Amino acid sequence: MKKRNSLLLACACALALTGCSSGGGSSVSPPQPVVTPTPTPTPVPQPMSANASSLSMTSAGATAPFTVTENGYSGAFTVDASACSGKATASPSSATGPSATVTVTAVASGTCAIVVSDASKQKATVNVTVTITQGVIQ
Repeated sequence: MKKRNSLLLACACALALTGCSSGGGSSVSPPQPVVTPTPTPTPVPQPMSANASSLSMTSAGATAPFTVTENGYSGAFTVDASACSGKATASPSSATGPSATVTVTAVASGTCAIVVSDASKQKATVNVTVTITQGVIQ
C-alpha cells in the first residue's frame, strides 16, 4: 500500500509540474484596468427673467410681446393668463426654453398679471394694463 501511495504521489507531482511548464497548459492573462467614464454635469438652469415687467395697451386688439429667458433650461414654460380673463389674452399658452416670446392682446380695460413658470416652479410675472377709451374725441 505504501508503494501504491508513493506512485500516486509521484504521478500527481509530475502532472502538477507539467501544467507549470511553458509548453502547455493554460495561461492566465493579467487583469485589465477598468475605465470609469467621467459623468457629464447636468446644466443648472439660471434664474428666469422677462424683458418687460409691465405692458400697457390703449385699444382693443392691440398687441404687445415680451420674451422670457432662462439660460440652461430646455424644458417647458407654462403661460398663465387666467388672471387676465376678459381683459387680455396671451399666446402661446406653453413654449419650450431657454427662451420664449409671448404675445399679449388687449381685450377690454383693466389690469392683470401674466405669469410664466417652468418645471422647477421659477416664475416671471408681467403686469398688463389695458386702457380703452370709448367715444370720439373732437
